[in-house]
Parts: sequence; C-alpha cells; structure tokens
Amino acid sequence: MSTVTPSRLQFEWLRYPMVHDADAINRLLHQYLSAESPDTTLGLIIAMIKDGASIACLRDANKTIQGVGALVRARDFYGLFGIIESVVVHPSFRKRGYGQYLMENLIAQARSHNYQRLQLTSKPERIAANALYQSLGFALIETNVYRLRLHST
Repeated sequence: MSTVTPSRLQFEWLRYPMVHDADAINRLLHQYLSAESPDTTLGLIIAMIKDGASIACLRDANKTIQGVGALVRARDFYGLFGIIESVVVHPSFRKRGYGQYLMENLIAQARSHNYQRLQLTSKPERIAANALYQSLGFALIETNVYRLRLHST
C-alpha cells in the first residue's frame, strides 16, 4: 500500500451504512454511469455487505462520502476471486491520490481474504482511471462484455 495516506479525507470500511451514505454514493455513481442507470438503495448496500462485499469509503470533515469503491466476492471453477466495482472520487478531490488509495486498500483486502485474482471493468474514456489500474498491475484483457437484464428496475 501507499506509504502516504491522503489526509484531507478519512478512510473507512463501510459497515453500518445510513440513508445519507446511500445518497452520497448515488451522487458519486451518477458522475460516470449513464443517466438511465437506477439508483442504489440502502437495502442494496446492506445486502452487498451481508453477502461479503467490502465497501471502501473516503469521508470529508462533515462525514459525507466523497470517494467509494467496492470489492465483491465471487467464486467460479477456479476458486475465490474479487470484482472491483464502482471506484469513484468526487471531482473536487481528484488528482490527489485518493483513487489510488482506495484501490490499494481494496487490493489489500482481497489479499487478506486469499482471493485468487481480481478483475474490474472500466470505460475506455476513463483515461486516468485506466492508467491507475495498469500502474497497479492490472492487465487489459481483450474480451467482449455482455449484459442481459433479467428484471427491470
């Protein structure tokens, strides 16, 4: 992990989320998701945590979440692995090392749970994010990603 901890925002693992946390996470997620993407809910965040996800947060002095990222546990034929989802930092806190700090903590958490590998997806236009992932050792895999919506939300 980084030897320098960004000091203006406080890191924590989200364990007991509140409604205002879900609201703050929605504001962050809508910065890079499409307009038609549904909001997350407090119930979904609680369910993620109960299912073994680790949610990393960065809070400001007012305890508002200004950065977030999730490590979701998964298992396949090859073993236990993690999927990193929705790493985003509020624009006023970007380019200060917070995204890297979130990622380093998510990677350390995956290692502590003995995950075999990590994977994530990122839109090509997120140039800084993609550069960060590659600098942390993630390799771009040539693949097609498909999604089938089973239920409308």
